[in-house]
Amino acid sequence: MDLIVCSEVNAILNMLGKQYIDLLPNDILENIRNNIDVNYQPIFTMDSLNIEELNPDTIDVIKNFYNQYWNEEDDDIIYIIDEK
Repeated sequence: MDLIVCSEVNAILNMLGKQYIDLLPNDILENIRNNIDVNYQPIFTMDSLNIEELNPDTIDVIKNFYNQYWNEEDDDIIYIIDEK
């Protein structure tokens, strides 16, 4: 993943919280956190997240996490992955 995608994915994970982060494998989390762009560190809330401004690859990563690790009906995740 490129640095922008890692930064956006990290910010979304922080927004979603510990219950989602804890379901991801540690190696994936480490990869994301070790590859963020130090000059681009967005902070998202459900109110401030503008899906249309996210890198399309960010949406793909979140979709992948949803399908592989979260896979439950959750309005927060559905909002993110259904926008694209």
